[in-house]
Amino acid sequence: MRAYWTVILLSLMIHASMGTVDSASAPPKISVETPIYFSAADGSEMLLTPHVYSVQSRDPFLEMRPVGADRKETILLNATIGTHQESVGSTTAFLTTGDEENSYHLVLLKPEGTAYEAIGTTTSLRSRGTTTRLTPIRVQSLLQNLKSQTVPLNRPPLFPIPTIPPSEVQTTNPCVRDVREDFLKIRTHGDKLGFRHTQSPGAYTGSGSSHYQGIQRLGNYLAISGSAAHAGEIMVVEMQSRAKTGRFRSNRLSSNTPPNNDRVIKVIEASRTLTHAGGFQIMGEVLAVGVEGSNQSEVVFYNIKDPTNPQELYRISRSGTIGGFSEKPSAGATALVQRPDGRFLLLVGRSDSNVLDFYLSRNANILTNTFVHVDSWHEHELQGMDREFGNYQNINFVRQCDGQIFVVGLHKNVNLGGILSGGEDWADLFKLELLQIGQIGNPGILRHHTVVTKIANRHLYCHDICDFDAGAGVYVDSQGELFIYGVEHWRHKGIVRFNEFRPVPSSVSPPLLDLNQTWIELYDDRAFGDRSIMIDFRDHSLRNFSDYDQVEGFEDKTSSAKWVIPSGWQYLLFEDKSFKGRLFRLSGTGGLGAISDFSPRDWNDTVSSSKFSPVTITQLGQAWVELFDDHTFKDRRLRINGGSAGISNYQNITVEGQRGFGDNVSSARYMIPNGLVYRLYEHDSYRGKTLDLVGTGRIEEIPDFTTRSFNDQVSSSRFITP
Repeated sequence: MRAYWTVILLSLMIHASMGTVDSASAPPKISVETPIYFSAADGSEMLLTPHVYSVQSRDPFLEMRPVGADRKETILLNATIGTHQESVGSTTAFLTTGDEENSYHLVLLKPEGTAYEAIGTTTSLRSRGTTTRLTPIRVQSLLQNLKSQTVPLNRPPLFPIPTIPPSEVQTTNPCVRDVREDFLKIRTHGDKLGFRHTQSPGAYTGSGSSHYQGIQRLGNYLAISGSAAHAGEIMVVEMQSRAKTGRFRSNRLSSNTPPNNDRVIKVIEASRTLTHAGGFQIMGEVLAVGVEGSNQSEVVFYNIKDPTNPQELYRISRSGTIGGFSEKPSAGATALVQRPDGRFLLLVGRSDSNVLDFYLSRNANILTNTFVHVDSWHEHELQGMDREFGNYQNINFVRQCDGQIFVVGLHKNVNLGGILSGGEDWADLFKLELLQIGQIGNPGILRHHTVVTKIANRHLYCHDICDFDAGAGVYVDSQGELFIYGVEHWRHKGIVRFNEFRPVPSSVSPPLLDLNQTWIELYDDRAFGDRSIMIDFRDHSLRNFSDYDQVEGFEDKTSSAKWVIPSGWQYLLFEDKSFKGRLFRLSGTGGLGAISDFSPRDWNDTVSSSKFSPVTITQLGQAWVELFDDHTFKDRRLRINGGSAGISNYQNITVEGQRGFGDNVSSARYMIPNGLVYRLYEHDSYRGKTLDLVGTGRIEEIPDFTTRSFNDQVSSSRFITP
C-alpha cells in the first residue's frame, strides 16, 4: 500500500494547476522535509535544511531561495543539464527519493525540453559514491502522479506555505546541535531529587491502579501526569530550591527528604471519564497530554505560559479505527514539536506505543485546533540498528538545529503487563522522516509515509528512585543540552522521588573559569561504568566527604573519574577517612579531565575521603600543616591552620580525643606560602634541634620522618616569618 518511490512535494504550490505558472515571474517551489546534502557550486558539501524553497535555473546550476522574510540567502547547487521529452506547460520542479539508500533527486524541467538534476543524500556526500540519474520512464511516472494530484485552476494550493505569526505563547524548545552525539553523552546514573505531594488523598500510594505516568520540566517547574480512580491528572510542581536553567542537581544531599518548598502547587483534572493520563510533552509554553479509557481517548492541549495556572486550549477526540490498524485508539504517550516550516507535528502512541498516529497542523497557530491525521505507523515497520521497539510509556520529540526531528522512547524492558518491579530502564533514539505521498481531503493536506529509524539506545540506572515503566521525559535546556528525567510510580509518605540524568561533555570550550560550576564524578567501575557519585563545588558542604561510608556507601569504590575544574584548583582524593593516607590530585585545567582506570596508578578501589584545594597559596592565613602519628600520613592527625599561635608543649594538647601528642609525629603534609617556614622543635618551649617545613606555596609531604632523623621527636612548633 505504500508506493516504492515518494514525491516529497509537487511543484507549482502557489498556482496548483500545471500550466498556469510563468517561470519568469513565479518559480516553482518545493518543500524539503528532511536535511539533505547536495554539492554546492564551489564543490563543497551543502546541507539543505528543512524549509520551503523556490527553484530556478542559473546555468549550470540550480538556484534555491528559501521562502519567507526571515531568510534571504541564495543557494547554488551543482546540477547535471540534459534534455527531456515530457510535455510540461510551465517550469516544473520536484524532489523525490532515489533507488539508492538515502538518496534524493531534485529535478527541474523546462517547457522547451531542458532538464536539470541535482543528486543529494541524507548521510554525507563524502561517504558515498556516484548516484545514477533518474530514468526517463521514472520521470514520466512522477509527472503523471503529479498531474493526478493537482486541483482545478484558482483553487487553494494543496499545501499552503504557512507564515509563522507572532504567538501569544512560546512554541519551540531549544534545539540540540547533534542529537545522537549528545544522547550518547547522557550520564547513565541520575542525581536523586524529590518533591512533596500532599494533594489527591488516597491516590498514588501504591494501592489500586493509581500511579504517576509522565514527567516534563519547564524551568524550575515540573509537570507530572497521573492516573487516579477519580480523574486523569496533571500536577504542577514548583522546585523552588532549584535553578531555572541548567542542572537541577540533587536536592536530597544533606537529608533524605526534599526541601519543603519543592512541592506540588496545583492539580488539574484533565478528564473525569478518561482517568488514565499518559506520557506527554511540553513544547515551549504548550503542554499536550493524552487521556484514555473505555476504548477512546483525547489529547488535551494547555497554555502553560503561567505554569501556576495552566489554561486548556482544546481537545482532539480519538475513537474507532484510526489509520487502518485494529489497535484500540488509546493515547498512552503523546509528543509535540514545531517543524521548521512553522506547522506542528503531534504523535500519539497507542497499544503501548506499538502503533504511532501522526497529526499535522494546517497552519502555525497552536492556539486553535487545525490538526489532521496524516499517517499511522506500526512497530513492524521499524528500520535501523535492531528491530526492538519497546512498550514506550513516554515518547518525546527532540529537534536538531539543522531541522531534523528525532524521537526518544523511554521504557522498561519488562515483557509482562501491569506495574512491575525489576527489568531495566532504557532510552531509545530514533530518526523520524515524514515523506509526503498524496492528498487528503478537499482542499486537502498531503498524506504522509512515516519512516522511523532506530539509531542509538542508552541503558539508564534508576536504583529504585525512578521507573521508566512509570514516568520519564526529555528536556533540552537553554544551552541546547539534553537531559532525561524519570519519576517513580507512587509517593511514599507524601514524598515523590525522581532522577535527573544529565549530559557529560566530551570537551569543555571555552575553559571553565567559575569555581561554582566545578564538578567531579567518581565511578564504581573502570571505563566510567556502574554507579557513580557526583561532587559539585556548590553542594560540597552538604555531604560529609571526610567519610565515604556516608556518601552513598562509596568507601573504597572509585575505579575511574571525570572532572571539570578551573585552572588553579584541584580535587584531593585520600586513601583513608578524615583526609589521611596517600593523596591523589585531580588537577584543574578548565577542560574535561578523565582517568578511565585507577589500577595502573595503584589507586583502584582506594578513595575514602576527598576535598577541594587551591593549587597554590600566597597568604599566611591560607596555610595549614598536618602532622600524623604514623608514617604515610596515618593514625591520629593534628591540623594547624596558618596564623595560629605556636604550640609550646605537645603533651598538653588533645588530638582525636586522646590527650598528649609529644614525641608522636612520624609524617607531615603541609601547604605554606613560598618563603615562610613552620618549625618543629625537639623539646617543649621551642627548644632543641629543629626541622623546618619550608613553604613553596604548594602541598608538600614528608611521608616518613625517619629519613630526616626526626621520627617521634616533635614536642613544640610554630610559624616562623621573615
